[in-house]
Amino acid sequence: MKGGWCDSHIAAGATTDPYWWDAARPTLLRSNPAPPQADVVAATNGYTTKSLGWFARRVIPFQGYIAATEELPPDLVKKLIPNRRVVIDTNTDIDFCRIAPDSSRVIIGGATASGMSTSEAIANRLHPIMARVLPGLAGRKFTHLWIGFCCGTFDLMPHVGGSRGLWYAMGYSFAGVTMGTYMGDKVAKQVLGSPEGATVFSEAPFHTVPLYTGNPWFMPFVMHYFHWRDARIAARQ
Repeated sequence: MKGGWCDSHIAAGATTDPYWWDAARPTLLRSNPAPPQADVVAATNGYTTKSLGWFARRVIPFQGYIAATEELPPDLVKKLIPNRRVVIDTNTDIDFCRIAPDSSRVIIGGATASGMSTSEAIANRLHPIMARVLPGLAGRKFTHLWIGFCCGTFDLMPHVGGSRGLWYAMGYSFAGVTMGTYMGDKVAKQVLGSPEGATVFSEAPFHTVPLYTGNPWFMPFVMHYFHWRDARIAARQ
C-alpha cells in the first residue's frame, strides 16, 4: 500500500504487513513468515500498475470520459429517460447515459480511449454524442467533466477469483458499473468461503498474450477498428 490512504490509516493506529507480488503468478510474497492477518483483494481494474505484474499482463487500461449537463427541467428528463433507467447503445464503442441520482442532470459517457486530455476537447467530443443519443439535449451545456481509467481484458470478459489469501476482481470491459457491483459481491463471498461466491467469471482462464507487459499501446488501433465496425453495421441497417 502506498500514498495518502495508507499514511492516514497508519496515523490512525493501523498496522501494516508488507506484501509484494510475484510477477509470474497471482501470489503474494511476504516479508513476515507468519500467516497473513487478512486476505488481500486486488480490485485495481484500470489502475493496475506494472508492480502487480501477473495482473498487469492480463488487463488493458484505457481512459473513459464522462460529462454532466446543467440542471434540466424535471419534465424534460422524465420524457427523455423514463423510469430513470441507465441507457447504453449497441455499438462496439459504446455510449451511455443516465440521470444523476441527486439532481436533474443527465450524465453521459463515450469516446472511450480517444486520448483527450483537456476539458475543451472532452466537451467538444461528447456534446455531439449527446445530441445524437438524446436530440432533446442538443442545446444544453455541460457543467462537469471527468477522466478516469477503465479496463478491458483479452477475452472481453471480467474475471474474479483467487486463493491462499490473494483474491482479485477486475477487467470489466465497458460494463464497470454493473459488473463491478456484481463482482465485488462475488469476490467478497469467495473470501468468506461462501458457495454463493461461485460464478462463471471464475471458471474461464485469465489469459494474456505474448510480450504484453501492461502497456496498452495498441488501444488507438483497437478503437479505430471498433469505429469502422460500427459504421459498417450502421450502413447495413
